Amino acid sequence: MKCYPCLLFLGLCLTIACNNKISTLGDATSFDFHPKQSSFISLKNELTIPQNGGHIQGIQFYQKEGQSFYFFSGSSSHQSYLAIADAQSKNVIAVPKLLDEPYRHAGGFQIMDDLLAVGIEDNEEKDKSWIHLYRIENPAQGSLKLLQRIERRGSYKRMTAGSVALTEFGEALYICVGNWDNHDLDLYRLPLDKLESPDQDFELLVSLDSDKIDRNNWVEKSWFSYQNINFFWKKDQLFMAAMAEEILGGKQLLDIFSCELEQEDLVLKKVFHQNFPKKGDAGFRWGGGVYADENGDLKWMACGEEISDEIELRIWE
Repeated sequence: MKCYPCLLFLGLCLTIACNNKISTLGDATSFDFHPKQSSFISLKNELTIPQNGGHIQGIQFYQKEGQSFYFFSGSSSHQSYLAIADAQSKNVIAVPKLLDEPYRHAGGFQIMDDLLAVGIEDNEEKDKSWIHLYRIENPAQGSLKLLQRIERRGSYKRMTAGSVALTEFGEALYICVGNWDNHDLDLYRLPLDKLESPDQDFELLVSLDSDKIDRNNWVEKSWFSYQNINFFWKKDQLFMAAMAEEILGGKQLLDIFSCELEQEDLVLKKVFHQNFPKKGDAGFRWGGGVYADENGDLKWMACGEEISDEIELRIWE
C-alpha cells in the first residue's frame, strides 16, 4: 500500500450473510461525533528498530490487567516488524519481527481484546501478502502467538494488504482487508471455535470494488486511499474506522460510512465528513488507529514517520 495516501475515517454498519440468512448489525443513516481536543505524547526509544527504507504504518492501544501499551506496525527494506511501547514509562520495550523480505511491509492493523490482525505484503512486486492473526501473550517481552494466516496472491496490487480491521460478531471473527490504496476491500470470516484450528481457513465472504460504489446519497462523494481501517462498536452498531491526511495542506480527515452486506454486495454510504489542521510531526500519513476507552468514548491516534530516539503521538478525544 502507498505510504502517503489520504486515509479516511470510515464507519460501517454491516449486515452479515450467514447460512443464507441476513443478520442485521445496524443501519446508520447519520453519525454525530465532535472531538473536543487533542493532546501530544512523546515516547522514548533506546532499541534498534529495522526501519531503513520504510516507516511506521499503524498504531493501536492495548490494555490488560492495569497495564497499557502502544503497538506500532512498521516496514523496512528487508523485514516487517511491530514495536511495543509501555504507556506508563513512555519507553519502547520490544520490537518483535514479523516476516523477512519480500514480506517487508506491515500495514495498518488492529487489536481486539488479546487478538492482533495485521497485513504483511510484498510492496515491490505488489502481487502477494499474508494476513497474520496473533494472540498477544506478553507485550512486555514482545511475545505473540500466531493463530491463523490468510495467504493472498493475485494480480498487480489486487492481493496486497495495506490495512486490516478486526471484530467479533455472533459466533465468528471478521477480518476486513484493504489492498493497495484500499481500492478493494475483502471481508473474511472464521468461526470462533475454530480460532486455533490449524486445518480451518478463513472464508472470503465478499469483495468491494471502490469504482463500483453508488455515491448518490453520500454527504461527500470522494473515495480516498486508506492507510488504516479499524472496526469499532458504538451502542449496537458496528463501524469501521480509518484516518486520512490530505497530501497538499496536510489536513487530517475524518469520514464515516454506513454499510450493509447484502448477499454478495457490500453497500457503503458516507454519512459524516470533517477535517482538522495538522500539528507537529504526528499525522495520518504515517500511522493511525482508533479505540474506545473504558467509558465507550471514541479516541483516535496519529504518530510520526519513524521511531528514532523518540516518536510523537497525537490523540484526539
